[in-house]
Amino acid sequence: MIFAFERQRHEDHPFNNVSGGTWEYFNGMSMPDLVKEIVKVDDHTVKFVLSHPEAPFVADMAMDFASILSAEYGEAMLAAGTPKMLNTAPIGTGHFSFVAYRKDAVIRYQANADYWQEKAGIDNLIFAITPDASVRYQKLKVGECHVIPYPNPADVAAMKADAGVSYLDMKIWAMPVQRPYNPNTRRMAELIQEDYSKAGVDVEIVSYEWGEYLSRSKDLDRDGAVLLGWTGDNGDPDNFLAALLGCDGVEASNRAQWCHQPFDDVIQKAKFVTDTEERTRLYEEAQSIFKEQAPWATTAHSVVYLSMSNKLQGYKVHPLGGYIFYGVTVE
Repeated sequence: MIFAFERQRHEDHPFNNVSGGTWEYFNGMSMPDLVKEIVKVDDHTVKFVLSHPEAPFVADMAMDFASILSAEYGEAMLAAGTPKMLNTAPIGTGHFSFVAYRKDAVIRYQANADYWQEKAGIDNLIFAITPDASVRYQKLKVGECHVIPYPNPADVAAMKADAGVSYLDMKIWAMPVQRPYNPNTRRMAELIQEDYSKAGVDVEIVSYEWGEYLSRSKDLDRDGAVLLGWTGDNGDPDNFLAALLGCDGVEASNRAQWCHQPFDDVIQKAKFVTDTEERTRLYEEAQSIFKEQAPWATTAHSVVYLSMSNKLQGYKVHPLGGYIFYGVTVE
């Protein structure tokens, strides 16, 4: 745990910039100012010393950015001259063990025989990277896979039935990937393009490879409006309002690059409050400021669909966007 956090806290840490990591969550959630010290109490206990009370801190610790990594493995990879292996061939403690990753093709896992709870009911878990939603659906229908995320909205019914003023032009960035909050970003961009044309605005739709898209979208001199969305990571309002709209996230997760002090004062105050009713009131106040200032053009709140084979037993849609296969069996 200490190793995992120290590499994010300190720029001179040997693993701080491995694979070009920017620590978007760590910085966007004000962790550099919040965490004063991390102390090893004993072999099973770590103490975080904070600079001030932080109500969402416990929820934040359950997020992916806080995953525990092996310092021993990291040191071995550093000594071998292959530090990137810490990220590309990770060692963890979950119910599935990493086996292999082929870029843009497949990720393979197997059940962790040494998991501290009951062994997973699936021996081999394969994520086949298939960008086309129609192809994913066909794979499901012929039994080549058991679960497909982000189906085409137009396919959902079938799945259920199956068992004069002109202006300076602008660019709209369309994500190259599907997400539950936007299953067809290109089509959304085209609809916006059509609406803007009626007002005399010539819209050019652009896109980039996903990694480049995320990187370029942080640029302060970005040349267009970015289509993006969010799936909550821990269920706390701070994970939306602070990470995405707070001043600390302007060069990280705050793609609007909006720093409005009255708003920031409210969400920072909410971090200190543990009373649920008072926190709720503060976040409602923050949302009123957000709507009045309008740093985003909010579009939709998604309904998440997941299609699966009837051979799959025990699978539940995860409220925080993960795909949890522990407790799942295939008949």
